[in-house]
Amino acid sequence: DIVTKTQKRVIDDLVRSYGRNEQAENLLARMAGTNARIPGSYTVTVSDTFHKTIIFRREEKTRYAGMDAYITKGFLVSFHPGKADSTHIVNTIDSLMSQYFEGVSPVDRMKISKVKVLPEVKFTQEGLIEVRGFWFIENEFRGGSFLAYAGCTSGGEYKKLFIGYVFAPNISKRRHLIEIEAIGKSLFLDCK
Repeated sequence: DIVTKTQKRVIDDLVRSYGRNEQAENLLARMAGTNARIPGSYTVTVSDTFHKTIIFRREEKTRYAGMDAYITKGFLVSFHPGKADSTHIVNTIDSLMSQYFEGVSPVDRMKISKVKVLPEVKFTQEGLIEVRGFWFIENEFRGGSFLAYAGCTSGGEYKKLFIGYVFAPNISKRRHLIEIEAIGKSLFLDCK
């Protein structure tokens, strides 16, 4: 199975807590016939139907070391096909993060650093390419982890690209990345 039991539990808990974002799920289904499960806590911030790209974002307040702390997490889904090779995927990730993620001006473009491209992972008969790394914004003290999947490959091209990120200064990001990972993998369950 593409989605592990832990990831299923994470996404089920989110849906139970916040409900399902049926509007977002319908938008994704219309654009590419996907069966992703999007918790109601994520809102659509950008929907670019021309470029077949949707951005989702969520902010939450938490306590860390006795102080208020804020966590921003989000993900981008692109249904624009691309070449299924690591260099092309990394360049596409950099370009899409620079173009679409909120709070990034043309002067201070978001750039990705320390990208580690993991080998292609096989799930059933389809390949899913996973990229993990760190992002930062030049000229700002802002950065964090990101996770990307390119999949539903055929003829050397991927059909879907998912990029998720977490911005949570001084807070462990592991739980939040598992959440992003679960949502991302749910996008690829319908690959044939």
